[in-house]
Amino acid sequence: MRNDGTTGSRTRDGQPLVRATGRPTRSYAVSDTEWAKYLEDALDNVQFLKIKDLYERHSSGEEIGFGPGAERVKDAFDQIGATVKARNGDARTADTLLRTTRIHIRFGMLNNCTADQTNPVGAVCLENVIIPEGHIGPLDERCRPDRCANSMIRPRSTCSRSRTTARASSIRGCSTASVPGSP
Repeated sequence: MRNDGTTGSRTRDGQPLVRATGRPTRSYAVSDTEWAKYLEDALDNVQFLKIKDLYERHSSGEEIGFGPGAERVKDAFDQIGATVKARNGDARTADTLLRTTRIHIRFGMLNNCTADQTNPVGAVCLENVIIPEGHIGPLDERCRPDRCANSMIRPRSTCSRSRTTARASSIRGCSTASVPGSP
């Protein structure tokens, strides 16, 4: 990094490190604990909103998933619902309980993983593998939802909702009534 003493003259590889406002920028390589905390909070909030959506769908009687992981999540949601009723609570009570209950879900495209990142017992993805240094939790690329006790197969993955795969859905035994545009 060079600096010839004039305002805004700091450069790296010939590129000025100045914003449009004329103030010097922070280096992207410098770790910023405030930004890391903000990002972590934002990710936690998105995770909570997804879990809250699952809880609301489960409470309304919709199927939220299949498999042993889904059964554990449903049991946790049933316990939260029972606690809310016992306390004569409302949606705010349910939100508080959802935030404080340890429900571990890694949301995926076809299935969700309910393995606890700190103690992934029964995670098939970790069998006979060298875990990369610094990695915590299951390995997504080695996921085996058909064999893993932590798998929560999403209902959307069992029956396709597109017109082009309506025939494939009927072959798999899925109802085509849920497929938009199907006869």
